Amino acid sequence: MNDKELELLKKAMMNEDDGAEYYLAQSQQWHEKQVSENFKQLSEEESLHSKWLRELFDFKKSFGDEKIFTLTKVEKPRIYDWSDIRKISDMSIKDVFKKAMAMEEASYEYYESIKASSSDKDLIDLLDILIEWEIEHFKSFRDIYESL
Repeated sequence: MNDKELELLKKAMMNEDDGAEYYLAQSQQWHEKQVSENFKQLSEEESLHSKWLRELFDFKKSFGDEKIFTLTKVEKPRIYDWSDIRKISDMSIKDVFKKAMAMEEASYEYYESIKASSSDKDLIDLLDILIEWEIEHFKSFRDIYESL
């Protein structure tokens, strides 16, 4: 795996970690049990995605890559918008799901861009799985949004 792919892998992990934290914070903001549970489940799925990415990194790394990986400063993709988490009660549930759809769509597009610039087959295969999951998350949010 080349240096650029390692950097993209780190960004992808950061994105999934951010998503897990964001959805966990969302789950704690809502009193409606189903809404809270949906966000908690998504948080767990995002954590699982991060774990898969880390496992791929551990499998692909060569001697010295771990040190490079931990020292390399990369900017978080900033797909998850934390600006409203404290004032979430001011948002309607429909607004929250609309925003969640947008973030899942942005994640899907982000992984598509990583895939387009990668040549590592294992990374591409994992990105295909993540893209499929992000699309499913989007569809799930869309279905809830349309039912409100």
